This record gives sequence, C-alpha cells and structure tokens, in this order.
Amino acid sequence: MPRTEEDTSVNDTSSEEESSVDSTPEEPATPLDTNQSIPAVTEWLQNVHLNDMSITGSTTGANGGGGSFRVNALSEFSGQRNQVKTFKLQCLTYLTLNSDKLNTNRKKLLFLTSYLRGPAYEWILPYLEDFLEHTEFNDLKATTRVVMAGPSAFFNELQSTFGYGNEQMEAERAL
Repeated sequence: MPRTEEDTSVNDTSSEEESSVDSTPEEPATPLDTNQSIPAVTEWLQNVHLNDMSITGSTTGANGGGGSFRVNALSEFSGQRNQVKTFKLQCLTYLTLNSDKLNTNRKKLLFLTSYLRGPAYEWILPYLEDFLEHTEFNDLKATTRVVMAGPSAFFNELQSTFGYGNEQMEAERAL
C-alpha cells in the first residue's frame, strides 16, 4: 500500500536519529583558540572600512545599496588632563564618520562644545557665547577666532589649557 501524507502508521526514524545527535551550537572561537593575534585583529579593523564603509560613514552591501551604521556616543569632557587625547581621538573619529552631517566648521565646533562639562565648559563659555552671537567669523573677538577657527585650533587650545604641560592648571589642581 502506498504511503500518503496522512498515513502515520509508518514511522520514519531518520529525522529522530539526526535530531538525537548533539545539536548544541558550538561556542564561538576565542582569539586564543584560533591563534589570532592582536596585530592581525588590528590590521583587520584598519582595513574594514575599505570593504564596508565610505569616508562618510555609510555602508554598502553586496547589492550596492546604501545604509548607515551607528557610532558610539562620545564621552563628555570635564577637563581631566589625562582624558584630553582620548576625547580628541573620539571626536575626530566621530567627525570623520559623520562628515555628511557635520560638514561645516561651525557645525563641528558646536557639536564638540556640546560635550564639554564642568571646568571645560566654563573655559569655552565666553568663546561659545561670542561664537553663537556672530554668524560671520570676522565679527568674532580675536581670542574667539583663535579658539574657534576649526576643530584643529579648538583641540590645540583645549590641549594647552587642560593637557599636560600647563603649569598654572597643574598648580591649581594640586591645591
């Protein structure tokens, strides 16, 4: 008698045998398991943008369709001298990956100043007020033009004010 879909009298045990095999998913390999080294991973991270991202931070799939990815939020900076370099690198990474949105010095500087807190915010406040009151760069006070000339100038002034080597700031911190 031919077997039909509704006929359950015949038991097919092949699927039971297959499912009785341990189907627990394997644990992901760790770098030690696969003999990966830090240089190899570092090289991969440095080259990932060549395959997956353009300079504006958009991704392109195999079909050529565009997309986007999410970048971690920046850490706020409140003037700790040991955090100046970290803050700068995070900011520069973010600015690079979001160059399509933050495409003018004014937008970049307003974005950067929004992450300053405490003593760092108190330092930028007079420059920021002048910067916000005047839309033309030439109308700014001379000191504001130095600080707010662009991200590089901003970070240079941030470094000279809060970074290592500022003896006055270090003396104030020691008190």
